Amino acid sequence: MMDNFVVVHDVDDDLWDRVFRITFTNIGAPGPTITNIVATWGSQLAAGRLGPLMQATVPTPATAAQLAASITFLLSDDGTNVNGAILASDSGWSAL
Repeated sequence: MMDNFVVVHDVDDDLWDRVFRITFTNIGAPGPTITNIVATWGSQLAAGRLGPLMQATVPTPATAAQLAASITFLLSDDGTNVNGAILASDSGWSAL
């Protein structure tokens, strides 16, 4: 939508239908995502104690493509029957 930015009164009905379908009736709830951002533990103690635990029990983070596929489904004609849903695209985090 932002690639072809227009003022609100110039948005056609088809685009409004797509925007309202994803924004106001369904929600994508992404979990951890693989990015090029590098984070540090802040201390060697935290890294030593939490690092192995996190590697053993934390689900695999999603890729940007996986998250995009979830949101694309909600925007697609295949997702028109999904209403009022929170789609957890979190590799299983919400099940822990």
